[in-house]
Parts: sequence; structure tokens; C-alpha cells
Amino acid sequence: IFTLPSKGVYLVGNIIKSLKEYLLETNDFFDRYYDKGRLSDFLRRFPIYIITESNIGIKGSEEYARRLNEKNE
Repeated sequence: IFTLPSKGVYLVGNIIKSLKEYLLETNDFFDRYYDKGRLSDFLRRFPIYIITESNIGIKGSEEYARRLNEKNE
């Protein structure tokens, strides 16, 4: 691991929209994600977010550009 997900792990994209119900109804993904032996407690420090909003990449790019512009003013 080169960079830790200090703000959390974000699951995004169109496939997540299809998998959202499965992810929330079963704990299969989360159980497997956290079942890492001695690293389990460490991984639990980072929340997992499911993002289903359309065009989130574009919105993130717009926000980044806005902040960059404010910084340079």
C-alpha cells in the first residue's frame, strides 16, 4: 500500500448502481474486505462509501478546478 485511504474507500461507477442492493443486503463484500487477518482492525478505520450519482467524475473535476482557481486568485 503506497497511499492510505484516510478519507475512505469509494465504490463508484455504473456497475455499483447494479450491485448496490446486493452489497447492502448481503455482507459478503464487506466480510471479505475486512477478513484480512491481522490487518482487519486496520482496515476498519477506513469507511466504505457507495456512490451511485451519475457523472460523479465530472462533478469532482469541476470541484477540483474551482478549488484550484480559488487558490490561484
